[in-house]
Amino acid sequence: MGGQRHRRGLRPRGGVPRNHGQGESPIRRLGSARVYPYVRLNGSITRHEDATISPMSPGFLYGDGAFETVRWVPGRGAFRLSRHAARLSRALEFLSISPAPTSTEFADAMRETVEVNAPDGDVAVRLTVAEGETPGNPTVLVMLRDISYTREMYERGVSATLLEGGGGPLTKHKSLNYAAHWRARRIAAIGGHAEALAYDARGNILEGSTSNLFIVSQGKAMTPPSDMPLLPGITRAAVIELASAEGIVAEERVLSRPDLRHADEAFLTNAVAGALPLTGVDGDAIGTGGVGSVTARLAAAYRRAAADELDTRA
Repeated sequence: MGGQRHRRGLRPRGGVPRNHGQGESPIRRLGSARVYPYVRLNGSITRHEDATISPMSPGFLYGDGAFETVRWVPGRGAFRLSRHAARLSRALEFLSISPAPTSTEFADAMRETVEVNAPDGDVAVRLTVAEGETPGNPTVLVMLRDISYTREMYERGVSATLLEGGGGPLTKHKSLNYAAHWRARRIAAIGGHAEALAYDARGNILEGSTSNLFIVSQGKAMTPPSDMPLLPGITRAAVIELASAEGIVAEERVLSRPDLRHADEAFLTNAVAGALPLTGVDGDAIGTGGVGSVTARLAAAYRRAAADELDTRA
């Protein structure tokens, strides 16, 4: 989510519809994903209940670390895996945590953890690197969870709430300083929303707690500029690239709250969801309140590209 991830003050605005286009209440899904039996901790496969870290770990005490999450297709891998590995390396360099996993280590750790758990479908794989008790000896954890996005969410769209916040250098990285994000998700879920969108002091929208935002107006797709305090998502970049091939204009532009409310369509992007239609915000429908044609085209283009570019090597 945009803004300094460990100091954002967030204030909800507007009304909250219940379960707009989501079926099961989001609060029931929050943090409730199935636990897979095995994790990979510091290079060794172990049962999740046996995995332990030191209570003095700076990663545990202070959120000193970074992570990456990908959608993994068993036997085929993940989309643009090398870009996720590179982004993690940049985050760890920013945090002065070393050594970072090499791209090969990154991919091998994920693949091994998927294979030992033998899931029967796509899963979200998260690799976390946290500063250890001694410099130069970070904790590296890989774990799996189920995909929480349902078919109904793609067919009907989801809703979001707007929260005020913004600023800070950690915004460009997937830092373990995640309390503000988790709080935003909790506020959204309590209100029956799938996502919380942050806006800054000027009222300009930044990003979601776990996603980037696109709006569509007059056939043009627009997303907040990457030089604003937001995470430059890998899926976000892919959608911008794919739009050109689809004959759709896609551009970075500062987006206000009225821009979102008056948009014809909107959608959210991240590595696990792909492109997820956003059809309501704080009780108001976006456009017709249904999944728009541009959103549907870009979501389909992303699914095709992701299926074609899967890899188990970074």
